[in-house]
Amino acid sequence: MIRTVVRSAAGELDATWEAVRTGSPCFRPCPWPTDGLKTPLAAWIDHLPRDRPAEHLLLRGLLELLGDRDLRRTGLVVATTSGNIAGVFEAAHRAELAGTPVEAVRPGRDGPTLAARPPFGGPVTTLSLACISGTAAFTVAEGWLADGLCDEVAVVGVDAVCPYVQAGFSGLGALSASLPRPFTDAHDGMLLGEAFAGVLLGREGDLYAAGTGLASDALHATAPDREGRGALRAALDALKRADVGPDDIVAVSPHGTGTPFADAMEAHVLRTLFPEPRPVQLVKAMVGHTLGAAGVLEAAVALRSLQGVDGAVLSLSSAFGGMNASVVLSRWPGLAPEPRVVRVDPARAHDVPLAEAWPDAPVTASRYDRYVQTGLGAIVAEHLREPLPPTTALVLASRTNCAIMDRAHHRRIVEEGYARASRRAFVDTLPAAPLAAASIALGLRGPLLAFVDDPDRATEEAARLVRHGYADQAVAVALEVPTPEAPILAHTTRVRA
Repeated sequence: MIRTVVRSAAGELDATWEAVRTGSPCFRPCPWPTDGLKTPLAAWIDHLPRDRPAEHLLLRGLLELLGDRDLRRTGLVVATTSGNIAGVFEAAHRAELAGTPVEAVRPGRDGPTLAARPPFGGPVTTLSLACISGTAAFTVAEGWLADGLCDEVAVVGVDAVCPYVQAGFSGLGALSASLPRPFTDAHDGMLLGEAFAGVLLGREGDLYAAGTGLASDALHATAPDREGRGALRAALDALKRADVGPDDIVAVSPHGTGTPFADAMEAHVLRTLFPEPRPVQLVKAMVGHTLGAAGVLEAAVALRSLQGVDGAVLSLSSAFGGMNASVVLSRWPGLAPEPRVVRVDPARAHDVPLAEAWPDAPVTASRYDRYVQTGLGAIVAEHLREPLPPTTALVLASRTNCAIMDRAHHRRIVEEGYARASRRAFVDTLPAAPLAAASIALGLRGPLLAFVDDPDRATEEAARLVRHGYADQAVAVALEVPTPEAPILAHTTRVRA
C-alpha cells in the first residue's frame, strides 16, 4: 500500500477514522424530497454537485490519490453500485418521461470510470457487485499486479446517495427508522451514505491488502445464509492467502449493516472464527452504507487503524444474491501462490430462450427480465453440456447490463412515488444479477465477478481467477441488452486449470 484517500460525510480519512473510533454518526435529513421513504436521513457530503455526484467524487479523489504520478504503469479498478445512475441517468430519464428528452453524457455505471480513464496506461475497469464491489476490487487488483500488467493499481470505490437507490432500499424494508445499531437488540436496518475511497496498491510498502477471498451462498436473492457458510469460506480463504491465522487478527471490520438477518449471520461467522471476541470497526453505523465504495472505505479505515499496531484486520462484505468477499489488511505481505497454466475453451454463442434451454426451470425464473434470463440461460446451457463443479467461478462483462430494469425501477418511483418502489425490480438492478441467479439455481458456491466493460474482460478475469487458484474452473459470460426489443446473444467461455 502506497497511499490512501477518503472523502465521506465525516470528512477525510483521519476524520472518518475518528468518527468510527468515537462512535460519532454523521446522519442528517437529505436536502431533497424524501416523501414516501422510511426515513429522510442519510450520511451525505456537503457541497457535492448533484448533477453527477459520483463522477465529481471520483475525479477529485483520484487527483488527490495520484497527484502528478506517472500513470503509464498504473491500473484503475473502480468499484461502484450505481455510478452515474445517480444524477445523470435520473435527470435524463425524468426528462424523457416528461416528454422533453435530453442527451445524457456517460449515464451508466461506468460513467465515472470513462471520465477518469484517459491518463492510465494500465488496465482500467468498472466492477459492480452490489455491496461487495469494493472488497472484491482488491482481488482484481492483486491479479493485475501478480500478472505484471502494471506496477501500481488504484483501487477505488465511489457511490452517491440518490433517490433511485434510497427508494430501492426503502422498498426492501432495509432502512432504519432511526439510526443503525449493528449487533444490538435495537437494530432495525441501515442508513445510506456516500463516499470516495481510494487505496493505491504497489508491489512493496509497509501495509498490504495481503489476502482476499470470494464465495457465494447459492441460496437466496436477498436473504443471507443464516449459518454464513459463504461468508465464512471467503474469510478463511482471505486468511489463508494472507498467511495469517485468527490469532493474528487484532480487529474485524464486519459488513455491519444493522439489518437483523445480516447481523445474525455475521455474528455466527465471527463466533466461529474467533472464540475470543475481537474489537469491531462499525464503519457503516457512523458514515452510512456507501454501497460500492464501502469495501474500499472500510479497508482504508482498517489500514489507518493499523498505524503503530502489529497485526492484521479482517474486513468482511456481503451482498444481494448471496455474494461474499473478504480482505485481510496487514503489515505483512501475503502468500503468492504459483500461477497455474489455464486452458480456455472456444467461446459458445447462446440465443435460445431460457424456457427452451431449461424446460424444468423453477417458476421463479420466468419472473426475471431479459438480461437475467439470457445470462442465466447461457450458464445453464453450459452446465447441461458439461456439469459445472460447485466451486465454479462465474464472471460477466456487459456495458448495458441491467438498463431495462434501471428504467423500470426508476419509472415507477417517478410516476408513483418512492413508497411504490418495486422490491423485485430493484433486486434485478444489479449487473451481477444473472450470476447470482445461476449460482442459486445450480448450487454454485464459487467466486462471482461482474464488470461494466467490454466482452473480453470477462474471459481475461475468469482466466485470472483460475490461474491464481480462486477456482479450478470458471465460466465467462458476455452479453448486451441495449433495448427491451433488441435481439440478445450471449457468449460463454469455459476456463480450466
